[in-house]
Amino acid sequence: MCDPGPNRDQTPAAEEIGTALMRGDADAAARLKNTCPLHTLLLLKDEYLRQLTARYLRGEAAFCELTAAAQAARILTDDALPPAACVGAVRGNESGTGRDYMMMLLDAWGVPAVDLGLDTDPDAFLDAVREHGVRYVICAIFSDEDMDTVAELHRKAVDKGLRDSFLLAVCGAEHGARKAEDFRLDCPEHRAAAVAEWVADTWK
Repeated sequence: MCDPGPNRDQTPAAEEIGTALMRGDADAAARLKNTCPLHTLLLLKDEYLRQLTARYLRGEAAFCELTAAAQAARILTDDALPPAACVGAVRGNESGTGRDYMMMLLDAWGVPAVDLGLDTDPDAFLDAVREHGVRYVICAIFSDEDMDTVAELHRKAVDKGLRDSFLLAVCGAEHGARKAEDFRLDCPEHRAAAVAEWVADTWK
């Protein structure tokens, strides 16, 4: 039974949500909504994801562990929130893997996002900024060459007076320092797990 008291031991609740996320058990996570205040579940969920992400980035947790936990954590997402981010595989990138994984991680952290799909033109990212007011633009890249498209997105945003209205990040392939010198990336990371946590930390 989840203990909702603000000054009482939260260990049983942490164990319950931890077990559900560790097993990727979305049904168990959903059942906890009936016994524990949602705000408590969200705090515990975020703490579990934070610790798991740190282990994953250090190479101490497997990809499948983070994936299972993220899939279960998605059940606690508030679908009524307006989008805070947009995610798309940049023009020329027709692989959905990086984009899909980023969308899943953002959902797990509770960050609402617009999925712009594959082979996304820079103007489509900027349209999302204008139409939805998203604060984060996340470009899924497959190769270092894809950074040319990200640079084009940056330049167009500057020309249209939009660049200061959003934070820009990439996920996927490691971007070369030479490419990144040409424009501003607001997130220093390229690994999807680290980018998703950065978005969650700066958004919440």
